[in-house]
Amino acid sequence: MKPTHIERGYWGDGQGESIRPVANTSFGNIGALNCWEHLQPLLKYLEYSQDVEIHVASWPPIWDKREGIEWADHMTAEMSTKICQTMAVEGTCFVLICTQVMSEESKKKSNLEDFKFAQCPGGGFSMIFDAFGKPLVKALPPGEEGILYADVDLDLKRQAQQSLDVVGHYSRPDLLSLTANATEARPVTRMQDNNNSH
Repeated sequence: MKPTHIERGYWGDGQGESIRPVANTSFGNIGALNCWEHLQPLLKYLEYSQDVEIHVASWPPIWDKREGIEWADHMTAEMSTKICQTMAVEGTCFVLICTQVMSEESKKKSNLEDFKFAQCPGGGFSMIFDAFGKPLVKALPPGEEGILYADVDLDLKRQAQQSLDVVGHYSRPDLLSLTANATEARPVTRMQDNNNSH
C-alpha cells in the first residue's frame, strides 16, 4: 500500500483496489500488512472493520539496538514486535509475525557489509499472539530460521470483542469514522457527451 523509506525509489503507492487487505478463507478471515504498513492507523482500522481473525505481519530483517551505535527505537525488532502485539489487542485477532533472517552471505549479496547495525545471522523476530495479545510461542533467537506453530481457536476473537471492539460497541462512528476509496485510480476517465449518442 505504502512503500517505506528507500523503497519509494523503486515502488509507488498502492491503488484503491489494494485496500482490501482481508481474504475470506476456509481457515477464517485472513489479513496481511507488510513492514511499516503496521504504523498506518487507518489501514489497520480498515482491516479491523473487515473482521480480520488471523493477521499475517510480514517484516524484513530488523535488528535490535547495539551498544555504541545510534539507531532509532522505532526501527528495532523489539518495537516492531510491540506494534504487532498492539494490533492483536486492537483488532482482537491472532497475529503471526513472519520475518526474514539475514545470513552473512545475504549481507554480502545485499551490499550491506558496511551497515554496522546488521548482526548476522540475525534480524528475525517471528512470534504468534492471540486475540488478547498474549504470546503463544517461545520466540526463536534472531539468527535462527524456523517455523513457529500454535493452535488457534477463533472463538477467542469473539471473547476478546466482548470487552474491546474498536469497530463495534467500543467505537463512536457518529463522531469518528473512516472513509475508504477502493476504486481503481485511472490516468484517464472519459466523460460521455449527453447530447451525442456515440
